[in-house]
Amino acid sequence: MNTPLVEPLELPFRCLNAARELTEQGIPVPESMEQDLSATQHPWFSEPRDAGQILWSILNQPERARGLAWLDQIGILDELIPAWEGNPVRKTLRLQAVEQLHLEVWKQGLDEAVFNMIRDIHDTVVDKRINRWALTALATMLANGDMEDTRTWVSFVRRDLHALGATEAEIVWVTGILLNINPTLLFLAGEDMEITIRPELAVVGLCTLNVSDPDKIAIAIKRVNESLDHAVNPLDRITEEED
Repeated sequence: MNTPLVEPLELPFRCLNAARELTEQGIPVPESMEQDLSATQHPWFSEPRDAGQILWSILNQPERARGLAWLDQIGILDELIPAWEGNPVRKTLRLQAVEQLHLEVWKQGLDEAVFNMIRDIHDTVVDKRINRWALTALATMLANGDMEDTRTWVSFVRRDLHALGATEAEIVWVTGILLNINPTLLFLAGEDMEITIRPELAVVGLCTLNVSDPDKIAIAIKRVNESLDHAVNPLDRITEEED
């Protein structure tokens, strides 16, 4: 008996669901799936918004980097987020940084009060869909694009996220990180400059440095503690200064 042909527009959604099962349950992706997908014609998704809900489900899982890496490997991420397409070295580093978020290596050395503040802020669910850990992971993946002009890069990311059905609050969280991550990285790596570190920028910065410049982690941790301690204990800081 002949095996029924898979509809071309059905297979990409099966791939997305396979990535979700890999992320959520560790179920291996069928080896034939990538080859089958490569035999179909683009665009795989006539409406990216239709695929956005599954992508958001992947982002909302701690092991998100596994699913994202496979979607990148088969080219689906390039189609869903056109701004993502580009330098393969950059993409590999960004996905490794996303994995750092889950491994939580970045939190080693943080003061307990500082870590608790970061955790509390990120546990917040945005627009009743996903928490800020997921959005910060997405920003970690999209940080440091191939374009020199940050605002142009951010405008492309905003366009892509809107097409995926992201809400304005979700987009603002991600793009706010992208607009400020480069000076944050310079500051965390030891540059002498005036800058305000927000909790989400601290997370993305530490995850990035763990991959790209691990020798700078010690000073980065110190600067995160010093910067965010002002936010955690502002009254304590004033008292210390008066003494």
